[in-house]
Amino acid sequence: AGRIVLKANGDPAFPGAVEDWFNLLNLGRRFIAVGTADSHSGSDEAGQFRTMVYVGDDRPITLTDERLVEAFRARRVVATNAPLVDFWIDDPNRGVMGQTISTTKDGVTLHYHLTAAKWASVARLNVWRNGVIATVVEVDPDRDLAKQPLDGALDLELARDAKGSAIDSWFVVEAIGYRSL
Repeated sequence: AGRIVLKANGDPAFPGAVEDWFNLLNLGRRFIAVGTADSHSGSDEAGQFRTMVYVGDDRPITLTDERLVEAFRARRVVATNAPLVDFWIDDPNRGVMGQTISTTKDGVTLHYHLTAAKWASVARLNVWRNGVIATVVEVDPDRDLAKQPLDGALDLELARDAKGSAIDSWFVVEAIGYRSL
């Protein structure tokens, strides 16, 4: 999720939407998040938020209704207003974002790839696990992510129940920036 949405005072512009999504994920509902915008005044910028869908081939001639639906069903979707974050758990084929994987371990390795247009500044990545920030990756806000994408890997524990046993866990990677676009 590439979310850089702040009001002038630094407060989130739309509090509650992401928290509602996280609550649905915690309840086992596997809804995808989408980015959307509309314009109701001269100060609103239409199209600022986007939904990027990974269909496997970026040539427009290869895009079909079937491939688009298949990509949505596979949950290969990023809601963003500039940065693009991709990640996978343990295996870059089997563990791509949107998939369900099984493990007998108490932890996983989350690999990430961050890129953005030159005009978009990213200052950190929040890695969410079951609705709580598991870790934060600091990013140089002056880094040109178009020329020099950021790749990394994080060893993360799964969420725990009250007895300390590993439980089913979901992860979201969120790109945050503090500069105006």
